[in-house]
Amino acid sequence: MRSLALFLFMGIWGIACWPPFAWSQDIKLEASQEEPKGLLEMKQALRLALLFNPDLEGLAWEIRARDARILQAGLWPNPELELDLQDFAGSGDFNGVSQSQATFQLNQKIELGGKRKARKRLAALRKDQVNWDYAIKRMEVFREVALAFIEVLDAQERIGYAQELVRLGEKTLQAVSDRVDAGKVSPIEKVKANVALASTRMKLDQAQTLLDTARRRLSVLWENPSPFFTRAVGRLTDLPEVAPLETLESKLQSNPYWMRWSAEVETRQAALDVERSKAIPDLILKGGVRHFEETEDETFVFNMTLPLQLFDRNQGSIEAARYRKFKAEADQRASRSRIRKRLANAYNRFSLARTTVVSLKKHLLPGAQRAFEAVQEGYRFGKFNVLDLIDSQKTLFQAKLDYVDGMTALHKSAIELKSLAGIPLADLELEDISRKGVTAQ
Repeated sequence: MRSLALFLFMGIWGIACWPPFAWSQDIKLEASQEEPKGLLEMKQALRLALLFNPDLEGLAWEIRARDARILQAGLWPNPELELDLQDFAGSGDFNGVSQSQATFQLNQKIELGGKRKARKRLAALRKDQVNWDYAIKRMEVFREVALAFIEVLDAQERIGYAQELVRLGEKTLQAVSDRVDAGKVSPIEKVKANVALASTRMKLDQAQTLLDTARRRLSVLWENPSPFFTRAVGRLTDLPEVAPLETLESKLQSNPYWMRWSAEVETRQAALDVERSKAIPDLILKGGVRHFEETEDETFVFNMTLPLQLFDRNQGSIEAARYRKFKAEADQRASRSRIRKRLANAYNRFSLARTTVVSLKKHLLPGAQRAFEAVQEGYRFGKFNVLDLIDSQKTLFQAKLDYVDGMTALHKSAIELKSLAGIPLADLELEDISRKGVTAQ
C-alpha cells in the first residue's frame, strides 16, 4: 500500500511540476549612448527616440507580458491528487486502521465548449491591441521629435538673423561714427546707434537661449537632459510638399489610431466568445485505486461529474460582453469620424500657412529689403537720420522673423497632417530636410 501511494504521489508530482516551456529569464534592454557630438540629422533623432524613449520601452515590456498571458491562456487545468481514508480510528472493530479503506484518486477537469481556444484567441488579440498601442505611441514620439527638431531649426535661423542684425548694427555704428567725426551729424546719433546695437546684441543672446532650450527639449525625448549635438542639420526655408486632401484621406486606414479600433472590436467579439464558452459545463474525471486494509485487496474506482446548467448559464456575462462589443463598434465609428475631422482641419491650417509663407516671400521680404537698401543709401547722402536707418533695419529683421515663424508653422502643420494620415515621418520630407545641408550663419 505504501509503495503504491508513493508511486502515485511521485507520478502526479512529476506531472504537476513539468514545465511545458523552458523558464524564461528577464533580459534588461541596454543600449549605449549614440547621440552624435556635432551635427544631428532628423533620421538620427528619430532613431535615438526609438531606442531610448521610456514610453516606448514601457510598451515593449508590456508586449512581452502579453506573450506570457498567451502562454498562460493555453495551459490545461492542473490535475488534483485526492486521498480518501475511511473506517479508521473508530470504536470496536474499527479501532485503528485494520478495517480502513484508502482511495488514491487523480482528478482532471476537461474543459468543453472550446474554452481554451477562446482564451488563447482573446489573449492574442489583447496582445495585438498593445502592438497597436506601441505603433500609436511610436507615431506620437516621432511627431514630437519632428516638431522639436523643427523648433531647433527655427532657433538656429533666428540666431543667424540676429547675427546678421548685429553685423548691420556694427556697420551702422561705424558709418554714424564717421559722419560724426566729419561733423556732418550730431554726436547724439552715435549714442542712438550704440543703444540700437546693444539691443540687437541682447536679441542675439535671447536667440541663443532659445536654441539651448530647443536642443534640450529635443534631446530629452531620448532621456538626455544635456544634449551632445551642437547643431541640427536642415534648411527650414524649403517648402514641404503634402499630397491633396483626398489622397491623405485614402491613407487613413494605415493610421494606427484607425487600426486600433478594428483590433478593439475583434477583442470584444473574442471576449463575447469566451463568455459563451463558459455556458458549456466542464467535465471532471476522477480515477484511482482503493485499498482494503482488512483483506489487502485493491480495486479501481472511476467517477465522472458534469454540472447541470439549469439556472446559471452565464447569461449576464454574455449580455454584458455583447453590449461592450456594440459600444466598441460605436466608439470605432465616432473615433474615425474625429480623425477625418482633424485631418480636414489640419489640411486647412497647412493651406493657410502655405499661403501666408508664399505671400511673405513674394511681397513682404522683398519690400522690406528694398526699403532698407533705399534708407541705407539715402543715409549716406544725408536724406535720412539714424533713427530712420535703425527702423528700416528692425523692419527687415522682423520681416525675416515673420517668415521664419511662417515656415515653422508650415512644417509643423505638415508633420501633423502626415501623422494623422499614418505616413511614416522618417521616410518623407522631414528626412529630406536633413539631406539639404546646414543653413549658413
